Amino acid sequence: MWLLDIIMNKLNQQNNLKPTNMSNSRLFQYAVLWHPTEKQVKEEGLKSKLIVDLTTILSADQQSVMMTAAMGIPSEYREQLDQIEIAVRPF
Repeated sequence: MWLLDIIMNKLNQQNNLKPTNMSNSRLFQYAVLWHPTEKQVKEEGLKSKLIVDLTTILSADQQSVMMTAAMGIPSEYREQLDQIEIAVRPF
């Protein structure tokens, strides 16, 4: 559970999320991206990549979407959370 707490704290800091009314489900889409460090770009020529495909879900709020997306981060990227971006958009 500590990993989820770390992920959510980082994401909340990045996005200044505020909870919304949970009584109504709304439609959201999210994707998870990995970005290389400047060193990885220079030395290895790595580029950003999509690690979780665009996903459409019903959720009460954006914070719940972020948690769902965070839970879906592949295990091989969980040690690189500072290089992860979760993109969310409501409809």
